[in-house]
Amino acid sequence: MISEQAKRVDKLMQIRTINAGESADNDTGELDSGLRQLERISGRLRLLGLIIILLTALNYGALAFTMLGFALHGSASLVTFLLMYAVSSSIAVFITIFTYESQRKQGDTLFEEISDELQWHIRQKHPGVQPVIPDDRPSLSARVILRAFARSTDLPFVPGKFGPTVYAVVNIFVLFLALYFVRSF
Repeated sequence: MISEQAKRVDKLMQIRTINAGESADNDTGELDSGLRQLERISGRLRLLGLIIILLTALNYGALAFTMLGFALHGSASLVTFLLMYAVSSSIAVFITIFTYESQRKQGDTLFEEISDELQWHIRQKHPGVQPVIPDDRPSLSARVILRAFARSTDLPFVPGKFGPTVYAVVNIFVLFLALYFVRSF
């Protein structure tokens, strides 16, 4: 009777060990999937940042042409076209900034979860040990992906969390200047 119970306990322990191994493999797969997703978000943030600065520069260019049109007493249709361009460009910048912020927030959440997961794996290997043993550091690719995301959260020329706000204000300013010039035409 006791040997049958011992066999059942051994069988249960084997099943738990197998399930724990599958869970560890599943955690690693989820971690790799999260890292790939964070890498894609980083690429999108870099692209959106370039689009924001390009649209802002084009918006300034439209303003300059609008002012030049006034200086040269250009036609009303040219001025109207440039005003419409400034309005549509500003709207495009606002949509791009909104998309950028949405992607950044999604990436921040993913970044924090991946960081916590990597720290949890290290702590599980060495419970009670405070310093991290160099062999237990996260992989180089994981660290590079995390660092690349951290760097891609800054917009060009205006780093920090207020970068999108600065670009939005600058584009609103350009839009109001264009409206002012058209109104005075």
